[in-house]
Amino acid sequence: MTGRMLVILAVATGGCLRNVARHETRSLETTVAPPVVAKVHLVEVGTQVVGAAAIVTVRWRRDCRRDTLQSIETSEWESVRVVGMSDGELWGYPVAVGLVILWPVGLAVGAGSLVGVVADPPRGKTSRVRRRRVAARHFPCALAGATLPVELAFSSGVTMDAVTDATGTAVFLLPSGESGTPVARLAPGAELPTRKALMTPPTGTARPAGTPRSTIELMRRTAESRARRGDCDTVRIIASRVRGIDPDYFAARFRTVPSIQRCLL
Repeated sequence: MTGRMLVILAVATGGCLRNVARHETRSLETTVAPPVVAKVHLVEVGTQVVGAAAIVTVRWRRDCRRDTLQSIETSEWESVRVVGMSDGELWGYPVAVGLVILWPVGLAVGAGSLVGVVADPPRGKTSRVRRRRVAARHFPCALAGATLPVELAFSSGVTMDAVTDATGTAVFLLPSGESGTPVARLAPGAELPTRKALMTPPTGTARPAGTPRSTIELMRRTAESRARRGDCDTVRIIASRVRGIDPDYFAARFRTVPSIQRCLL
């Protein structure tokens, strides 16, 4: 007699039944979460002298990360089985044979078992989904110090001031007679970004507020003056900044100036 038949006979004659917990886990999908700012460092003010110009950059160095998340579904439920006749257990088979032979005893055992199952029915299937981090990619995500007043100090005591553009950059034209590398710093009273702004993750498309038009006009007049003197290196530096700030202004009003245009050829 096969094992399946023994199970049927055991149940028919009142084999002992019980609830058995079951569970199942499966992976649903893997996704990449939006970037988050992990750490913000102190503000950095750097100075680079190129020809007759000093380029000042202001930024906050930040560390960002993207998490790879895996969605896991866990299901739990209960089923009914005959004790000792599954999951590799063998001792239930001789018991089932005994219950078949001594059917009055088996009937009594089965009646009590069925009452227990009715009183405590198997729990239905319940599922829950959770996400766990399986990997993380770290990358730098510096924040430009846009529209901040900065000062440039020379060893002679002369100071110059300007406002950074949308990329956190300000261009100073060095006065004649000055030597050495000037030192840049934030101007007193500069309004720094809030903690919330510093912790806002990069989007890849948003840009800081632009430079005021009056500042761009001043850069154009300065470039025109330098172009007349033949200082095309400085003109090209200013042209690069203006193009990055306002491409439309650069095309319509900056590069159309004849003296500037000759330097950009």
